[in-house]
Amino acid sequence: MYKGLVRYILIVVFLYVLWSIVLGYFSFLLFILALLLFVFSWLVSLTSMKHTTVSIDIEHHILERQQSFYLSFLRQDQSRFRCGQIIIDYHIEDCLGESVYQSRLTLYDDISMDRIDFKHSGCYWVMIDKIYCFDILQCLFKKNICSCHEQIYVFPKMIPLQINLSQIASFHQESQEYSPYHKGDDYSELFDLRSYHEGDSLKHIHWKASLKKNELFVKEGSQPIIKKLLLTVDLNQNASYNDKSLDTFYSLCLNLLHRQTPFEIICPQTYHQPAKELISNVSHLQTCLKRILKTPNFSYQDVYQKMNGMSLYVVKGDKIEVIEQ
Repeated sequence: MYKGLVRYILIVVFLYVLWSIVLGYFSFLLFILALLLFVFSWLVSLTSMKHTTVSIDIEHHILERQQSFYLSFLRQDQSRFRCGQIIIDYHIEDCLGESVYQSRLTLYDDISMDRIDFKHSGCYWVMIDKIYCFDILQCLFKKNICSCHEQIYVFPKMIPLQINLSQIASFHQESQEYSPYHKGDDYSELFDLRSYHEGDSLKHIHWKASLKKNELFVKEGSQPIIKKLLLTVDLNQNASYNDKSLDTFYSLCLNLLHRQTPFEIICPQTYHQPAKELISNVSHLQTCLKRILKTPNFSYQDVYQKMNGMSLYVVKGDKIEVIEQ
């Protein structure tokens, strides 16, 4: 960082020695101009050096493991005269606060980019530690603390599965929960509305929607559920083991959604202890997966002990362990 200053000092020393030897007006003028240029560069750049900061721009906040992406750093400067180059010290840390990547980047213009590869799934924070704003001549700099940070989720990879679950979802009329995929004969819980067809029972007409749309609509009942799959994933301090577990867990959940098989997962909650959630769609699954990646050390044992009569499928690496109560 001091190369510019050292180079400038050498030039000034050379001009002073030249002036001392030649004792001419022109050599003296060059020496004075060099000193004035140094002062002018510092005065013009001072305001910008104090107030310039840097922001982080990330195009996609959700990535797949081993997917490369470019991290962009943008100069934020509203001063009339801009300072010179900016050196950025930043690092990336995981959800446990451990640094997984450190780098130094030079910002010459308005934007600079760095390519990043994430080898493991997880939740990561990109954090700028400090920036060094240089004057126009790159001789002097001012160190500024920058608190800018951005969050990135690295999702598992989809893998082919050769797993057959012995327990499948079944339905029962006395259940208090309902399938998000299948309609049924329980009209106490509305599944959907559709247009009236000849032969439909009049007692199933949804009068409020019919009056609003000026067309007859009938209600479709829901299908109660008595048995669902209960899944969770086992994670530890081994990153490679966690990658296998998350790949299997995520692929299994997507497979069940595709088959429209009702299932629940045990995952951390935003402000509470881990709990089970009935997964309704891919977006809901990804929301739960974000919480798992953000809190990988959550414990599913306490939640499962409070349940009676359910089998728990625990994904461990590329295998599934069944826990029976």
